[in-house]
Amino acid sequence: MYIMKNLSYEKIWEQVASRLGESLAYTAFESWIKPIKPVCLEEKVLKVSTNSNLSKEWILKNYKSQIIEILHDLYKKEKFGFELIIDKSVQNKDARMTIEKEISLDRENKEEKKFGIKTFSSDKINEFKSISSNLNLKYTFKNFII
Repeated sequence: MYIMKNLSYEKIWEQVASRLGESLAYTAFESWIKPIKPVCLEEKVLKVSTNSNLSKEWILKNYKSQIIEILHDLYKKEKFGFELIIDKSVQNKDARMTIEKEISLDRENKEEKKFGIKTFSSDKINEFKSISSNLNLKYTFKNFII
């Protein structure tokens, strides 16, 4: 019981995630493991949460055995279990943010159509700048003669 008294569930998950980070590709770790949040430790079961059912299914299918193996390796005497739950508050927050972005973009598009305005993202502007850098600046629309 020494480990359970001195380590919080946050620390336990931090150690598990760190070990996973050593064996996984960076993008896999950033996409699937890093977003996981520790929730609690109940009856030797480490409960962590993710924000979607897709994420939960993917993690359970591809990483559950590794997570349990790491838990057993780190805490041999404790025999921790593992449970992954979906945090509805995070899921709802993500959905609200997506809806707000869509509403904002819809408003911008309506205003562009209304006023005949065409806006470009900073990536698109940089792309135009790189293309235009190959052009001769002495040839402009003003001095173009047919």
